[in-house]
Amino acid sequence: MFDTNALLHLYRVPDQARAETVALLKQLSDRIWIPYHVGLEFQRNRLGVIVSQRQLVDDTLKECQDALAVVRGRVEKLDLDRQGIDVRSAPLLEALENAHSNLSDAVKKAQDKQLALSHADSVRDSIDELFAGKVGPRPADQAAVEELQREADERYSLRVPPGFNDLDKDRDPKSARFVADGLTYSRKCGDLIVWRQTLEHVRSIGSNSVIFITSDKKDDWWLQVQGKTIGPHPELVAEMRRVAGVENFWMYSLVQFVEYANNQVGQAAQVSTESLDELRDVASSFTLNVPIKRFYRTLKDEVRLPIPHREVSAAVQRWLAATGRQSEQGEFPGPELISVDDFGVEGFEIKRLDSWLNLKRPRYLRQIADGLSSLQGEVDQLHLILVVSKEDAGKAVSSGGGHSLMESAADLILMDSGLASVTVGTVVGGMFRPIATRRQGEADGTDEPA
Repeated sequence: MFDTNALLHLYRVPDQARAETVALLKQLSDRIWIPYHVGLEFQRNRLGVIVSQRQLVDDTLKECQDALAVVRGRVEKLDLDRQGIDVRSAPLLEALENAHSNLSDAVKKAQDKQLALSHADSVRDSIDELFAGKVGPRPADQAAVEELQREADERYSLRVPPGFNDLDKDRDPKSARFVADGLTYSRKCGDLIVWRQTLEHVRSIGSNSVIFITSDKKDDWWLQVQGKTIGPHPELVAEMRRVAGVENFWMYSLVQFVEYANNQVGQAAQVSTESLDELRDVASSFTLNVPIKRFYRTLKDEVRLPIPHREVSAAVQRWLAATGRQSEQGEFPGPELISVDDFGVEGFEIKRLDSWLNLKRPRYLRQIADGLSSLQGEVDQLHLILVVSKEDAGKAVSSGGGHSLMESAADLILMDSGLASVTVGTVVGGMFRPIATRRQGEADGTDEPA
């Protein structure tokens, strides 16, 4: 049984990985099934994923073209030929243009292979064929939907999983609800609807063993202890046993499931190691070796603040590693740092404040939240790291109420975004030091990464 994002990931991987994964699932076709609401969400969200994947490639091509002109202009301004260093700039620029041409050609090939809204959707066709006759029933009527939504409100108030972390989805009245096939749904209730439809199906078929494949990493699905994911949330395991009579219930990420399923099918249908690696990297289905826009942003930051941005980024990486979370530099236009494990992809975007007083400016903070909206679809969870200088951190604390100010600023950003957490801190001795951390839906301490 699959959730929506596990299926949408198939749009984000190269053709070979997708084809091998679909072929593997076909070998298990007598054992797979999706709730009606997963099918509904897939059909509603697939166009957005197609657009975002095309935009990623289109933006990369434009960045490549713009960057060449900028670099050429800066090199010519340096006038290297007259610096007395025995260097001729013309051959270097020619080599740069050749490299740029090769890179642009590769991007254009990727661009040509991208799905378009006006094209036939081969990914949907594959999934439609794969799950033909294996989709649960539509809710009987609006009353049935509203009953599920009343149940969601009650469960969420008690933090009973799944879905209690989705309460923020009803904050914008324009997007809080949607209509599909004559029924009106509340977006915040999607996870619970999927779960209840799954329970009903499993109970009706009398299965004793169930595997649920999800790309969700939040603690309203998983048991998490000190930043580590241990397994399915105990309440889900208990409810699956109590309501559906299932003795063996487990949850996997898509990659974990493919690895598991590889051992259940013949050699000819297995997913290759290369494709498994590509599935792990679904957050960046097309990457550049140089995140161009971030490079120029870094130059600007280095002028403005005494510590170069690259050192701040490295300090945050060391902090993450110290608390058991390995990360690597992300690729534009995704988050700056990416942490990948078998349960999904987390992104960490780093924003530097040139003055701690900006923490007092709601409009400025809302602009930060708005600027992160384009990154939401790139990862399963997105975290924001706000960095102030060591001197400004001292000023904020000495001014009185500095810690509370940082928490309030983090809360304001969380309220206007789908972020998993916001951490405010500084860099001391080459290590990022968190001062205040706020997570979606609750207040937390400052010793561990968000």
